[in-house]
Amino acid sequence: AINIKTKLAAIDDDSAFVSVSLGDYNLKNVQAGFNVPINEVSALRLAGSIRERDGTVEAELASEEDHNTTDRYLLRGSYVWEPTLDSQLEIRTDFSHTDSICCAPVVLTPFEGNPAIPVDLSGFFGADIVDADKRTAPGENSFERSTQSGASVTYKKQFDNVDVAYVASYRDVNTDNWGDSDFTGQSFIVTPEDDPNNIHSVTETHEFRLNGDALDGSLDWLIGAYYLKESIAEEVNRSAGTDN
Repeated sequence: AINIKTKLAAIDDDSAFVSVSLGDYNLKNVQAGFNVPINEVSALRLAGSIRERDGTVEAELASEEDHNTTDRYLLRGSYVWEPTLDSQLEIRTDFSHTDSICCAPVVLTPFEGNPAIPVDLSGFFGADIVDADKRTAPGENSFERSTQSGASVTYKKQFDNVDVAYVASYRDVNTDNWGDSDFTGQSFIVTPEDDPNNIHSVTETHEFRLNGDALDGSLDWLIGAYYLKESIAEEVNRSAGTDN
């Protein structure tokens, strides 16, 4: 299993950082953040990033922009309070937004045939494959916009032989997508921008744990409870394209 944890605010750390990266396709990536102690028992950490990049798949239609662009930003914060040596309160929150032209069908093996079919399947059985930097997409643009936010609270308390922990979290994810929906070189099926496909999910969790040891340390034990509540609403919309 892989367990990834974002960096938490530290009471003994007073620092800041900035990172800037540039790359192909006008890639621009900026990350910055700081950690500051508020007093002897609490600290605050804030960090953010912005990433932009032009499309990596060329659009064959002159009216369309290049596909697979990146335009996203992220904000994240954490607060730590340690009122005693055996107790700690952690509060984490984050917000992110993504706006991209994505998910284009890519021509792997150009061929003379039905213009509505962008890929020659023989390419998967040994035919020459177009170089990555020369790949094109024949269809219209597909757009995706996603916004998500979340927060969590963790409280830990140590007693003589028992550790107590409580974790609560909340996350809201909302995604719209529209544009080309048939992924071919013709405009048969589209999703209008004013009535996009939408997925909206809300997740809430609660976790409670007791753990300790017994029999002079020869036995470790753990008792816990976990609660999850999730709601997912999905809406799909389709319209006839201009080639019908």
